[in-house]
Amino acid sequence: MSRKIREGVICADVCGEHMLVATLKARPYCRKRAILLNETGYQLMQFLQKGYSVDEMVQSFTKQYGSDGTQTERDIKTFFENMEKEGFVEKYS
Repeated sequence: MSRKIREGVICADVCGEHMLVATLKARPYCRKRAILLNETGYQLMQFLQKGYSVDEMVQSFTKQYGSDGTQTERDIKTFFENMEKEGFVEKYS
């Protein structure tokens, strides 16, 4: 099962801060109106917008940072599970 950014959620750089913002359309599903992302979270959300699979994200991060692939995959999956709980990301088949 894949994930995508919920319709009505905007991933943006606002005054140097990386944010996810729930518009009126997404607000009933999101626990917060907006959240700040660090650089890694912002990059993951951009990958998601571009349709990258988790495997492609893992490959990119292990290549870029020389990180352990197994731990990186766990971290990415945990990040998206948290974003799903917050309502900013949803699963689709």
